[in-house]
Amino acid sequence: MESKLQNETSEKKQSLIQKTWFLVLMCILFPPIGIAILWIAERPSNIKVRAALTGVLVLYMIIAIAVSGDSDNAVKKEEQVVTEEAQHEESKLEEPKQEESVQDPSEAPKAEEDGRGDLRKELEEKYDVSEPSRFVRGDATGNWRIVKVANLTDPSDYALEYAKAYMMDSEETTNIHFIVNFSLKTTTRFRIISGILEVKTTEYVDKEEHDAKIIGEGEILSKKNFDLESGKEITTDVDKNAGNVDSDKLVSKVKKVIKD
Repeated sequence: MESKLQNETSEKKQSLIQKTWFLVLMCILFPPIGIAILWIAERPSNIKVRAALTGVLVLYMIIAIAVSGDSDNAVKKEEQVVTEEAQHEESKLEEPKQEESVQDPSEAPKAEEDGRGDLRKELEEKYDVSEPSRFVRGDATGNWRIVKVANLTDPSDYALEYAKAYMMDSEETTNIHFIVNFSLKTTTRFRIISGILEVKTTEYVDKEEHDAKIIGEGEILSKKNFDLESGKEITTDVDKNAGNVDSDKLVSKVKKVIKD
């Protein structure tokens, strides 16, 4: 009885693989199984045709695997791009926040006495410029200060007010201050030399506020100098009537001066 059931089951399986629709279905959905049925059922009977179909199915499998791999890579790249964009947006939202700086309470009354307190308040209200941070990563001198803002005003427009508010202490005049403006994508450096305030604005370089080696090293956009005593910008007048000097004549004059 058991032998009879096994024979019937075997006959059913054989009849199934002999069905054309089943063979075509397996070749399309499961090419490896389809190839096996081609040779087990010996269909088609012509070996050359069977071999040709086998080659086509193998090529079909290779193409399917390659397309699947490219699709997976594309999905991974898209996910990576989305992740990077999300991280960039998150960092942009966090960047304008000031790093907390520790201020000696004894300095506050002194700032109020000489009017710097009012200037600092005005800078914060107008331009969102607060106390500069004493921490600039990678600064070996300890003399660098940094402020991060996100407004549409060029820091050179309030350079004098900023210098008088934060750079006029005897200890601060030798320090270098940077204002990183994330809205304008600029970095402005303030430095005082012999009563002259130097203001240099450069193009913002990604993440430069976290690295003293690259901060302020972007493409130069403008340079301005201000006289701290008069508050006026120092400009250099150029003689429009001055012409070019011939190089031979210049060398000849220099030789004559050296000789005399």
